[in-house]
Amino acid sequence: MITNPKNDIWVERHRPNKLDDLVLSDSTRAIFDKFLKEKSIPHLLLSGPVGCGKTTLAKILINSLDCDAKELNAGDERGVETVRNEIKTFAMMRSFKRLKIVFLDEYDSATPENQDALKRTIELYSNQTRFILTCNSINRIIPAIQSRCQIITFGSLDSKQILKLLKKILDIEEIKYNIDDLLLLIEDYSPRIRNMIGYLQLNSIDGVYKYVKATGELDSLVDLIKAGQLSQIRKMSLDYVESMRHLFDKVEELTSDYEQRIKMSLDIAEHLRDDTFCPDKEINFSACCLKLMQTLGVKVK
Repeated sequence: MITNPKNDIWVERHRPNKLDDLVLSDSTRAIFDKFLKEKSIPHLLLSGPVGCGKTTLAKILINSLDCDAKELNAGDERGVETVRNEIKTFAMMRSFKRLKIVFLDEYDSATPENQDALKRTIELYSNQTRFILTCNSINRIIPAIQSRCQIITFGSLDSKQILKLLKKILDIEEIKYNIDDLLLLIEDYSPRIRNMIGYLQLNSIDGVYKYVKATGELDSLVDLIKAGQLSQIRKMSLDYVESMRHLFDKVEELTSDYEQRIKMSLDIAEHLRDDTFCPDKEINFSACCLKLMQTLGVKVK
């Protein structure tokens, strides 16, 4: 574990820097153990929810292999010029290392034009350059890229492994705890390890951790939509993809009418798909909320 005394954020202080410290399913761990043993990787597409360890795993791979690496966040570098200039230039450069790795984090934020250009770059330079992509929504990655990568999906994790990690962090921080409180935290947030560690720190007071169910802006979305409070929703700082997933999961709380639930679920799915292509994510999400309010027949404020 990284234990930098200058860093007060537990998520960073306890970020794993080797594969053994990362919470993974046995089958996933076996795959990456094999890669490290062979000192090589295929093109990888790591898919899973926010905070489950995709980015950390990618960086562990890069640090463990004899490679030159270029890291970009596709959420910041979405356009096609990033591929044509930075990525292609790096892939073409000569290297004295065994491998070159391009790591594109949050690649489901990249535009379709970016993805189409990357497909061709992968084809041309795969003799020496490998690509690691991470995404929260694999359906936002074009099939041509999916077919060129080995897809690793981060799903459910062993609660015993997560519990072991949380106990280790609290022991290092010299925090007292009750096992039942940790199990409640795991039940609510698995497999989002980052969230769990953040709430461990937030709710460790006077040397004791107590479970407190987190309440935040996402938790108020259902009530705001039922009240027609679009102006209030637009003031919130939201991850729009995560928010639409939250609404999809909570559609039964929005209405008890079966037909309305079906319509709302389809509307949310449509806007979740459109998020990839819409240049203004906030407008797309607001339009989604408007449709839900319209279905409920509430007055928009």
